[in-house]
Amino acid sequence: MVSLSSLRDRLAVAPAADRSLPLHPALGHLLPVARRGNVIGCAGAAASSLALTVIARPSAEGVWVCVIGMPLLGVRAAHEHGVALERLVMVDPTDDHDDTRWGEIVAAAIDGFDVVLLGPALHRVRPSVARRLQARAQARGAVLVVLHPDRGAFGADVVLCGDRIHWHGLGQGHGVVQQRRVEVTAAGRRLPRDRRADIVWPLTAHVPVVPGPAVAPEPPVTSDPVVPLRRTG
Repeated sequence: MVSLSSLRDRLAVAPAADRSLPLHPALGHLLPVARRGNVIGCAGAAASSLALTVIARPSAEGVWVCVIGMPLLGVRAAHEHGVALERLVMVDPTDDHDDTRWGEIVAAAIDGFDVVLLGPALHRVRPSVARRLQARAQARGAVLVVLHPDRGAFGADVVLCGDRIHWHGLGQGHGVVQQRRVEVTAAGRRLPRDRRADIVWPLTAHVPVVPGPAVAPEPPVTSDPVVPLRRTG
């Protein structure tokens, strides 16, 4: 097993002058780049898929990503969202870690990785610890991606929220899921005004981002299973 401290000396760190990381084209209207030192929150029913989409392009372009506290995240699902598995490290601290230990783990990840994704388990971190970790990320030029920031102590510069989900391919008691379209909003102190767009999963290079009026509402989905959607022949 490779420790975070040993990885720190082996990872290539982007130059300090490069203060942003490009994101997937599907996020272009909402958040085209991730500013180094910022915290990006992902909320709503599609929070997990949004987080994977945020980290997908940086990892594909050579950036190392560390995921902490998401034991239910499937490696196959991450791959199908575009995450480069060869530059993905997953850390799942056990439940008996206290706040201090959690802080040490996240601090080590911030020192060694350009992008750190924090799962719901990190909500136990105290506000004072979270503030120190955010200051450390800002100093190191790391991007923090936090699931459901409203439930924890980490403050987000930008929040991507996907609550309205529309499934395509299903009929009345028949059919196979082919696509999932999610209405996503982006808001935060780093944006002059709120933005809205639709994102379609599975992601492809040719899926357009469609800003515009909302479609007829459908019953909200309360959880994001992050399962691969596969077209059948």
